[in-house]
Amino acid sequence: ISSIFWLKLKLEDRMERLFKALLLILYGIPLIFILNSLFINDNMYKFMLSSVIVLFIYSILVIKYGGKRVMTFISSLSFIAILLDLLLNGLITRFSVFSHDPAIGARYFGIGNELMGVFLATTTLCTGMLYKKYYNRIIPILFLGISVILVAHPRFGANVGGTIAILSATIYFILEMVEKRLSFKYGIISILIVLVAIGIMGYVDIRLNPSPTHLGSSLILLRERGSIIIKNIVHRKLSMNLALLRTSIWSKVLLISIFSQVAAVCRRRDSINGLLDGRMGKGILSSIVGCIIGFLFNDSGVMLAAIAMNLLTIFILFQTLDAEGAHGQ
Repeated sequence: ISSIFWLKLKLEDRMERLFKALLLILYGIPLIFILNSLFINDNMYKFMLSSVIVLFIYSILVIKYGGKRVMTFISSLSFIAILLDLLLNGLITRFSVFSHDPAIGARYFGIGNELMGVFLATTTLCTGMLYKKYYNRIIPILFLGISVILVAHPRFGANVGGTIAILSATIYFILEMVEKRLSFKYGIISILIVLVAIGIMGYVDIRLNPSPTHLGSSLILLRERGSIIIKNIVHRKLSMNLALLRTSIWSKVLLISIFSQVAAVCRRRDSINGLLDGRMGKGILSSIVGCIIGFLFNDSGVMLAAIAMNLLTIFILFQTLDAEGAHGQ
């Protein structure tokens, strides 16, 4: 009987290690696609070959060195890569599948919603990691502040919906950090902060750019034609989101991520509560808030929310398994 019990434990341990390795591989896919664009992939065969080679090398490293440090490293490197990409006007991701695609009429400047989803998740999670490690309030605020400015600035990110999402996540993180509940009062203050930030971004856009981005152009039209422009913008964004919800694969990805998190809470309630109650939990919860706001206030918010929630779900599952494994040992 003891031999059978020992064999069962061994099999469970191997299955857990395999599942954790698969989670790490999935978590690193966006980073692989970002860094893969640095290679000269001028045709599909080169792209497939370089992707397979990078994924193979990455998988070997994950299987050999898999653990919390790898998760932290992937999150940090993803954040740094996108941050540098914003500063370098898309130099790193210009050939990435996460970049914009002017050939189909999509965004061709700044940060697109695909990359914004990755950036939202990695920024908030890295912020939570920093707060957990150093327990310093200034570092996370600076970290998030720089991210908001780069996403909002018309010369860098120029993404209004992304700005609203990451700024909302930042405000929620600060409220959690100072132990304030999101009441009606703080909700109104948060809305005012977002509106002021958008107004400043639009003013900078009009002043700096000879040909303003869509935000600057919208504000100019609003001044010339009145509130009908706001109605048109809201209608367009709602129509786009509804169309994507019906036809896009991202709506299915988002639902799977939500159901996975609900299932994890039901099956591992104590572990999830322990994760969310700690300082790391503030980063996770702020990421969820950013996903919700990004979904509601973006013309392709389902894409942004799905990618961010997918990464967040993988992170939660890995952290839960890792904590339970350490507790079991």
